Amino acid sequence: MTPWNRVIRLILLKTNRWLWQTKAIWLRALLCLALGIGALLLDQRSRFDQRFHIRGSQPVDSQIVILNLSSKDWMPESGNDRNLLKALKEYSSINDRFFWNPVALESLLQRVLKQNPKAVGVSFFFPPDENMVNLPEALSDQRIVWAAKMDADNRPILPVTASNYGYNVGVLNFPKDEDGVVRRFSQPISEIPHFIHRLIQIATVNDPSQKFLLPGEAQVINFLGQRFSYPIIKPQDLNHPDSQNLLKNKIVIIGSSDSSTQWLSTPFGNMPLSQVIANSADNYLNEKWIVQPAFLWMLLYLIINLLIVLWLLLSYPQSAALVFLFWLGTGWTAFSLWVFDSWYIWVPIFPPLAMMGVAYIIFLGYQLTLKENINWRLQQEKKYLFEVEQLKHNFVSLISHDLKTPIAKIQAICDRLMTQSQSKETIDGLESLRRESSELHRYIQSILRVSRIESQDFRLNKEASDINEIIETVIQQVRPLAAQKEIQLKENLEPMFSLEFDAILIQEVILNLIDNAIKYTPQGGLVEVRSQEIDDQMIFSVKDNGSGIKKEDQEKIFQKFYRGENQKMNTKGSGIGLYLVKYFIELHGGRVFLESQPGEGTKIGFRLPIHEEGGAPLPLQSIGATI
Repeated sequence: MTPWNRVIRLILLKTNRWLWQTKAIWLRALLCLALGIGALLLDQRSRFDQRFHIRGSQPVDSQIVILNLSSKDWMPESGNDRNLLKALKEYSSINDRFFWNPVALESLLQRVLKQNPKAVGVSFFFPPDENMVNLPEALSDQRIVWAAKMDADNRPILPVTASNYGYNVGVLNFPKDEDGVVRRFSQPISEIPHFIHRLIQIATVNDPSQKFLLPGEAQVINFLGQRFSYPIIKPQDLNHPDSQNLLKNKIVIIGSSDSSTQWLSTPFGNMPLSQVIANSADNYLNEKWIVQPAFLWMLLYLIINLLIVLWLLLSYPQSAALVFLFWLGTGWTAFSLWVFDSWYIWVPIFPPLAMMGVAYIIFLGYQLTLKENINWRLQQEKKYLFEVEQLKHNFVSLISHDLKTPIAKIQAICDRLMTQSQSKETIDGLESLRRESSELHRYIQSILRVSRIESQDFRLNKEASDINEIIETVIQQVRPLAAQKEIQLKENLEPMFSLEFDAILIQEVILNLIDNAIKYTPQGGLVEVRSQEIDDQMIFSVKDNGSGIKKEDQEKIFQKFYRGENQKMNTKGSGIGLYLVKYFIELHGGRVFLESQPGEGTKIGFRLPIHEEGGAPLPLQSIGATI
């Protein structure tokens, strides 16, 4: 196997392992993506309608003008014809054929062409007429485009005004969607191009940069405004003296809002055909068609959105993630609207928002399930640890208790042999054995006390007591130990009222502190014991002039079984005394303190509240925490 094959195999193995470990996440992510793709496929183009309505007004091309022919203005002068027109309005409807009047059209187009427009588009369809042999000259002008229609077989039907080769006509047809609304422009597949294509072709005859759609190509019309967004003029406006340049270099679209065939259903409701032509011509001239990205780009858009959503859901708490998702959805919506208004690019809003909501619900359930599983595991682990701890305590208590009897026998035998023996060497050995057994007995007593306080049924037994009396009792108890090392015990006890506390525990605390001070004070040293009342606290302290405690040891000195390196070498001890001191004081709602500098001695003590009730027992994990 080549090195490259081994590398590829290793990558594949790690990838498979990662996929298996994270399957709960990426399977849910794939489900969210599938729902987002489904929403994308269901997101129809009819949603453009909402965008057209909510966006602001859009600029229109100023070179496009609509010449609107009213049936009133187009009425003949004869009274009989007027009566006929009235009857048509009452019993029928006016259509394009009504406006077929060659003489009137010639007169109108002459006035229009006189102002030198770029192109003129007549949106009326005038069917072929065999009796019409010669057309008026103005109707054959090369700047005019006439509307043609398509038959049932998609063959163009040329109007009566078509030239011999059909160069002056264009198919005027807008395909309708299933709901009957016109939203698209489609270039017909025939030898006759679309009406708008022919109109733009004439208007931009000398502009090589103009782009034209190919046969069969379709675009979504970008409706730039309401029904009457483009300027509308009337035939009588051409007679005004100031209208000489009204249509100069313009694209003129001739239509009527009175004809029943001149109205189409659009996203803005019913709109005159001339306005639809104007919007399409504006799109064609300035390339303002609605651009819908390819499906792959939209898929990438959804994947990026999903990755951001997953990062938020998996990195932040549920409440914070919900806020971030709200702002993310707002940002996507604003981005989509901005891109649509600025560059006419359709970026759907509904699919990413729907996927975002589904992802939040799915991963919310996933996180809740995960947390529930973790809580269950923690409870089981807590239960097992509690059982193990109980077994340990029971074992230690049992062994410690069983060791008390042989130690007592050893001490009794030593005492008996010391009274009977006459040899000094034997007596010294027995005294040494007696001291070591006493030290072992103290260790066992300490272990039993720890087992007792760590049991669930341990409670304080508070009663009103004199703290100074307890201090004096302890001092009398340790004076022989101080005398052996020629240590001076100095008392400075302020008078104070009785306090409520567990006298046995507090006496043991004071004994531990004074005993430690004597133990770590050198020969001929000084130990000062002090009690005082400051504000609402009783403060007890023991100060010695020993070697002090290192800073790194001060942070750990109250931990169970911890002893500093110097203490291990110079004195004996179990490392339980200060642990019990801290625990007993915190049970009473107090705090211990320690002040020490190496070579300058140590001051250690505790504070007890005077007027407050003692606190509940603290968790065992808190014992030994940094003071």
